Amino acid sequence: MFQLIGLTKVANTDPQKYTLAYRDLEDRTKGYTFSTKHGTEEQLRAALKESMTPLEIDVLFGRAA
Repeated sequence: MFQLIGLTKVANTDPQKYTLAYRDLEDRTKGYTFSTKHGTEEQLRAALKESMTPLEIDVLFGRAA
């Protein structure tokens, strides 16, 4: 289970790449704040599909700055 923090576009990448910031709610390591994943839209959509609906994912990518 995770808590989404945000999704941002990585500047000057072709194909467009993104950085996904999230908090792993099961990670109780002292000092842990958040994790990131980097990848293309296709790669990150595949990672998100287990935790979010397709509509939520569409909205997330639509708002990415």
